[in-house]
Amino acid sequence: MPKKIEEVQKEESRDTPILIKTYGEFWNPELVDWDGSGKLLGNRRSDSEGPDVNVYEERGVYVLYKDYQPVYVGKADKQSIGYRLQLHRQSWRKGPRWDRFSWFGICGLRVNDKLRSRNSAFHPRTAELIATLEALLIVAIDPRLNSRREKFKNAVRLYQSDTDKPAEVEERLDSIEHKLQQLLAVRGAEH
Repeated sequence: MPKKIEEVQKEESRDTPILIKTYGEFWNPELVDWDGSGKLLGNRRSDSEGPDVNVYEERGVYVLYKDYQPVYVGKADKQSIGYRLQLHRQSWRKGPRWDRFSWFGICGLRVNDKLRSRNSAFHPRTAELIATLEALLIVAIDPRLNSRREKFKNAVRLYQSDTDKPAEVEERLDSIEHKLQQLLAVRGAEH
């Protein structure tokens, strides 16, 4: 009796390694120091209790989002993910048109949480490449008919660190809240 498609998909996803070694989802560009310091900080723990990992030099692909909808997909092979994101942030055309980003790296981390160097002799197998492409597409566009949420087996998920800019972020949030209160006061006075 032939196997059901769900059984085949489970076997394939379980058996095929993914090329993604590190990743971060829906990071806020407002929490990144874009002054050229070369820092794109993440943390293995969502509560930021552990050491920060700088993934600025990571290579791979990234997705820019506006209101959690994908608006741009890019690659970072000759230039790092951090540098490519910085270019998009400074772009007059793309800069203001995205408010989140996800990134997916292929270098990975060493034991000391430092980024591995790129290996020029990197030759993925066809099955790894196809499984990675499928996983990336599922994560990036979240198609309604895909029943499972893709997981990157053996990859390290990093949560965005905001330790470099908490005061600036707080000031910005206070400013936004103040402007919102002013708008609400004006609107209340009109009615």
